[in-house]
Amino acid sequence: MPLKSMTGSGEASARSGIAAVRVHVRSVNGKGLRSQISLPDALSELSGLVEARIAKAFDRGTVDVRVQTAGLPDSEIRRIDRKTLSRYLAAWRAAAGADARPHPALFALPGVVRTERPPRPPAPIARRLLAAALEDALARLDGMRRREGARLERANVRSLRRISALVTQAQAEAPKAAAEAEQHLRKRMADILGPVADPALAAREAALVAQKGDVAEELERLESHIAQTATALRVAGPQGRRIDFLAQEILRESSTLGAKALSRTLADLAREIRLEAERIREQAQNVE
Repeated sequence: MPLKSMTGSGEASARSGIAAVRVHVRSVNGKGLRSQISLPDALSELSGLVEARIAKAFDRGTVDVRVQTAGLPDSEIRRIDRKTLSRYLAAWRAAAGADARPHPALFALPGVVRTERPPRPPAPIARRLLAAALEDALARLDGMRRREGARLERANVRSLRRISALVTQAQAEAPKAAAEAEQHLRKRMADILGPVADPALAAREAALVAQKGDVAEELERLESHIAQTATALRVAGPQGRRIDFLAQEILRESSTLGAKALSRTLADLAREIRLEAERIREQAQNVE
């Protein structure tokens, strides 16, 4: 199916001997594309590789990538600061006695153990494992996004067909509503003015009412928006923004249709069109 949801998750692992990399990718709605990547220190220099792959796989959304490793060398090196340790040891013996044995807690004091992260590139095996696990996790996530996108597409198609049927009903109702409104106006003028009623005045007033209640343009634009939305639902690639825009246009035209309606039936049809357009727009918030 052409539509993809922005929501999904995928997890995969890659292993070689004792070395293993596990990748979990999760995506949620977002107006633009934003990635959050968590890598262990041994793979920290590969964040650019992950970001580039995310940018290729997603058009928009918030993407969270979590990576765990096992059996890979740690890039951190921990060193003991002997000068700092000597000062703590001197203070300890001054308090506990010259012959007091050093307490293990001395190594937990500030500044005794320093952590260094030398600029060391990850091993080639780490790069291969990360790339393989990431690719597999993204493929699983993509499958979930496609399945959810298919569900969203079916829901949107149902709403669009309903809107099309409502517009057809409105096209049949509009002339009848205008004729009934004109007849009602002429009757009221006759009832109020009686024999002195001016036929020319009645005609002008009837024409004014018909002009204010003319919804032909709104119905034509609704037909155009329906056709464009149907095309967007069939075209492959990111269509969420376009579907959202078209749903807003349908909402705008249906609101105008309701405001100009000359009958209760036409107003009810406009309200039903708005409800279906709101459903489409709500679904579009989750379409890439």
